[in-house]
Amino acid sequence: MNRRTGGDAALDALLREAHAAFGAALAREARPPQPDARADPETAEDADLDALLHQAHAAFGIALARGASEAPGAPDAGIRLAARGDLLAAWLAVKRARDLARDFAAFRPGSPGFAEQEAGRVLAYLEKAQRKVLPYWFLLPGLGRRLSEAIETIEDMRRIAQGSWSDGAGRSAAAGQARTAVRLLSPALSQLRRAVHEFRGADLRGAPMSRDVPLDGIRWDDSTRWPPEWAERVRQASVRSDDGTYTVRAWTGGVTV
Repeated sequence: MNRRTGGDAALDALLREAHAAFGAALAREARPPQPDARADPETAEDADLDALLHQAHAAFGIALARGASEAPGAPDAGIRLAARGDLLAAWLAVKRARDLARDFAAFRPGSPGFAEQEAGRVLAYLEKAQRKVLPYWFLLPGLGRRLSEAIETIEDMRRIAQGSWSDGAGRSAAAGQARTAVRLLSPALSQLRRAVHEFRGADLRGAPMSRDVPLDGIRWDDSTRWPPEWAERVRQASVRSDDGTYTVRAWTGGVTV
């Protein structure tokens, strides 16, 4: 068996994660046409196009899943560092969305208007996270799928608030959707947290360092390799733990988080 190159594996991962995010959205918009839609000549052409898009998505998704089944190796630390501002914003957005969904599941708001409002807030945070990490899917295998599934789940919760909220079963169903979203977002949050904070053993000598890169909160150790002109500044800004791990705490490079 031929060994895949790192570049090919990363590209496969990028395509797979783009399919996960784009495919879920396309599937929602490209439902097979209903019989009544085809009965109207004015909408038949649109229905045919929807059916074609739906079929194309299904065929493309199957082929892509077969061809890009190998996950890439460890995320490239230099790219993660350069992208840390966006990844940090995504991490904070997912954390806020997870916390809101968890509160919703625990307290089950009695007002359908308030429930719909909370669902909208969760969706706004998740869509922000999607935008921030879209260029970096290849660094974060599975994250696109988790975010897309969480968005679909919260959309279902909002539809319940808009339709069948009046009975107890509707409220229970909405709370169940919120709990499902929490289960989906917890591993996504852990994945983003590692991408944002963990640089122990990383070789960052070729990373595009600048004053705009937020370093606060980064964890590193003696095997981490910094660009020579940054190494001493990072060490002075870090606090050492008993286990030999350093955490950047007092970064004075003109960077704020």
